[in-house]
Amino acid sequence: MSTGAAWVPQRQRAGVIRACLFRWGMRVGSRAAAKEARSFFGVSADPSLAELERIIEHHPVLRIAFDGHADGRRGWGK
Repeated sequence: MSTGAAWVPQRQRAGVIRACLFRWGMRVGSRAAAKEARSFFGVSADPSLAELERIIEHHPVLRIAFDGHADGRRGWGK
């Protein structure tokens, strides 16, 4: 299994950060999303891409890639 990490280009970081804030069914305006946005990024509860673009230079974003499963097996239970 090979792994690797690559920097996400700065022009794409705002979209990645926004997607992380509203992952797994988190709703815009929910308390959890608002708390994460404020605590981790210092932005409003529903940050626009323009608002996130102002802070991206302070938040590095990496794309993690690996071949195969994280646990090294080909499938669950095999």
